[in-house]
Amino acid sequence: AINNIRALIIIQPDKARDMLTSFADIMRYQINVDSEPMVSVEQELTFVNDYVALNLLQFQERLHYETHIEDTTLTRSIPRMSIQLLVENAIKHGFSKTTTPGQLVVCSQLNANNQLVIEVRNPGQLTTAKSDCGIGLDNLRKRLDMAYSGDYQLTLSEENNGVSCRMVIGTL
Repeated sequence: AINNIRALIIIQPDKARDMLTSFADIMRYQINVDSEPMVSVEQELTFVNDYVALNLLQFQERLHYETHIEDTTLTRSIPRMSIQLLVENAIKHGFSKTTTPGQLVVCSQLNANNQLVIEVRNPGQLTTAKSDCGIGLDNLRKRLDMAYSGDYQLTLSEENNGVSCRMVIGTL
């Protein structure tokens, strides 16, 4: 990110300033991770938008970002960096391994049972290769379990030539 911003300084100084601001906001949000373990969906999405903006510097036209966010979800509490982790995984596994353009979609809504549903979709396919399996989702499951005492679902599925990671939070 820093090298990408550095390269922009000469050719697009205004954009470089904006990206540096996004980078500073990301660092500040990450540093405060222990102070507030739970944040609103709105706070998390602000952070995610900054994170995606920095990734757009690297992936440019290959990464198309779209959100579908219901206003009713914005005040709901979630563990800090939970959506970010899903987005980071989507970029790492869906965009880093291909030169083909694709769509990154983040959605949040309340379902008919008033449960918070957050979904992140990206191009690609699920893999079971051991080298691709990180600890991010396992750590997220532990954090969700601490916050919601098992009253959540976290699922990965392959659909429509892509991967979907879905969190459902609330009374199951």
